[in-house]
Amino acid sequence: MLQGSGAHLDDLLLFTLVVDAGGFSAAERQTGIAKSRLSRRVAALERALGVRLLHRSGQVFGLTPVGEAVLAHAREAARHVDKIGALTRNAVAEPSGVIHLHTSVLIGETTLPPILAEFARTHPHVQVQLTLSNRFVDLAEERLDLVIRAAVVPLASEDVIAMPIATSASIVVAHPSLLKSDGPPAHLDELSCYPCLAQGTLANPRPWQFVGVDDKPIDIAITPGIAVDNLLVIRELALRGAGLAQLPTYLCQDAIDDGRLVPVLQTVRSRPATLYAMYPSRRGMTSAVRVFLELLRARWPSDPATG
Repeated sequence: MLQGSGAHLDDLLLFTLVVDAGGFSAAERQTGIAKSRLSRRVAALERALGVRLLHRSGQVFGLTPVGEAVLAHAREAARHVDKIGALTRNAVAEPSGVIHLHTSVLIGETTLPPILAEFARTHPHVQVQLTLSNRFVDLAEERLDLVIRAAVVPLASEDVIAMPIATSASIVVAHPSLLKSDGPPAHLDELSCYPCLAQGTLANPRPWQFVGVDDKPIDIAITPGIAVDNLLVIRELALRGAGLAQLPTYLCQDAIDDGRLVPVLQTVRSRPATLYAMYPSRRGMTSAVRVFLELLRARWPSDPATG
């Protein structure tokens, strides 16, 4: 708490994040902190200081005159906090302990192992318990320190911070044999005429996700011939001509390059996925998790395997 004002330093720093992002929604997308939480904390800061810092009428978002003055001091405080953080990080001993890490099967079998191996070599005093599954998990209930997942919509909640790590493009592909008689589908509504593969179950397959010309999300319900909750298996099925598949570009680029798979529906853009590192907001981050996250962001390829 800041002496004499009742204001909290954390709220002051969140206020600078919101202003620098240009609004609460943009700050949520950039930081992974829920918009509702950001709004409450800024409101608490205003109550503690006894002044209005932001204009919030209709679509207008801007600083009040006193808000501009407070922002200048808040940024100075943020710089001091960064310096203190750098000083203490340098003074902290080698990270140790256990990281309980969860991710999808695809990430665990493709992109993560070389990064995790480098981390193990560099930080031998840290143990990692890695679990793989394609279900969404409850971090608190399962006592997880870090979850790495991909999603096409932002992930944020009161109890979890979702930090964007990377983005990954997707593409619809087919084995050439599937296109010999009728050629490739030209429009989304023609997908029902082709055998398709889907993630999930036959009773609840995951829709294929695209972006329209106005960037509006488009979800296409698929009636799959085969449904399985594993993108690696879907790729192998596609390579054997079992159906069209929507896959991360990373996962099928080599097969496209050598002609084993053919891109289709190239006039419609598949919706890219964002890779998130999620951790509990209330528990805080251990030094071991922080160091692993730094390595993850530095080493993750530009178009990663996601799932």
